[in-house]
Amino acid sequence: ASTDVEFAKFYRRIFSDLLATKYQSSKNAKYLLCTRVADQIQEKYIKESWGYYPQAINMLHNTATAAQAEELIQVNNSTSLNAFEKYMVKKAAFNKNDLYDAAGTAQLRQYKFNEALKWFSKIPSSYYTEEPYKTYLAANPFADLILDTHAPTKQDTVQYNKLQFTQRILALEKKAVAETDREVKANMFYELAKGYYNMSYWG
Repeated sequence: ASTDVEFAKFYRRIFSDLLATKYQSSKNAKYLLCTRVADQIQEKYIKESWGYYPQAINMLHNTATAAQAEELIQVNNSTSLNAFEKYMVKKAAFNKNDLYDAAGTAQLRQYKFNEALKWFSKIPSSYYTEEPYKTYLAANPFADLILDTHAPTKQDTVQYNKLQFTQRILALEKKAVAETDREVKANMFYELAKGYYNMSYWG
């Protein structure tokens, strides 16, 4: 049956149109798992779009909340799943570092740096040396550019991955609060402001 495109489309629709819809309202881990299984079927057996485009990774990185990402990690790592859950986890084949990154990033977006640190600490540094991070993280997140640009600048002399960025923000926050020299304190808060700005859409 795996060589029959019509069967493959039917197989994908079971997950994308029926099962994912069942869990869609709660946007829980099973919703993302069903969507990811559908994506995997599409990529493995069908290969042409036929009006369907993989969505799960995009949802994980762009719209999943920290709670959703963390629930997905729990399901992915659980040893007490039922047969259907085991099947979905196996077929979805989420990369655990993708899940850790998604959970950490969701916390980072809410300025919950300690919670973000917990997840980023689980990711090997080599994860951020490949695309798309190799390009995305090439800029210095503490640069203060008068003109925002997508091109490299002279201030891009140091690179941070998400773990290093989070660690620096936490260190700056701690030092800024404790510092008694007003000029030094102001400079630290300015560094923090640059970091916060470059986390934003406009940064």
